[in-house]
Amino acid sequence: MQIKIHRGVNQIGGCVTEIRSKKTKILVDVGSNLPNCENEIEVNIANISKKCDAVLITHYHGDHIGEYMQVNKNVPIYIGKQAKEIFTIFQNKMKDTGVTDITQDHIDKIDTFKIFKQGVPFEIGDMKITPIRTDHSAFDSYMFLIEANGKRILHTGDFRLHGPMGKGTPKTLEKIGKVDVLICEHTTLSRQDENFMSEFMLQEEAVSLIKSKKYIFILCASTNIDRIASFYHANKKAG
Repeated sequence: MQIKIHRGVNQIGGCVTEIRSKKTKILVDVGSNLPNCENEIEVNIANISKKCDAVLITHYHGDHIGEYMQVNKNVPIYIGKQAKEIFTIFQNKMKDTGVTDITQDHIDKIDTFKIFKQGVPFEIGDMKITPIRTDHSAFDSYMFLIEANGKRILHTGDFRLHGPMGKGTPKTLEKIGKVDVLICEHTTLSRQDENFMSEFMLQEEAVSLIKSKKYIFILCASTNIDRIASFYHANKKAG
């Protein structure tokens, strides 16, 4: 198998990874550059997807799915079922605001996305793909175990250990077993000295604030379902 990372090695986000076997070519993620990206590496998605058999989307954040409109119309795009639903609602909302360049064509393209199921392998050419659900601030996010020509590649996408499902990740990795190549976006790997607040810790702090203050205003991403759930439960716990 051959791997080419078109974008994502020297920057955070904008991820585009190409994987080829003897008979098959896929892309994992077709992300846009983040607004504060310094490198601004340009990738011609339309060109590299011409002879592609499929595109796999790990999750619906823009730096992983943002350039989906550039994917050749004959190439199927795969995503999780709930991720597809959330992304459709979000893009419709953006279209209705009238302040973005989202059009009905964007919505129609999402409608063509194919869906996969957690832990259920499917085949693309001579590749066997196993989607493995993982914890991230984008709901219904996935890792992909990609097997072909006697080799195993694990593409983790974005994942965290401090979310509601995070503690199960080590066991998940143990079940996957040995792989030949690991592809992982290491956004926080170089920040070993930082302490990260878990979703549970954040929820407990929210309970304390709600009890001690007269008015509480909360601002968070509308697509961060786990975070919304944390505040919902904190509100109930605080009475």
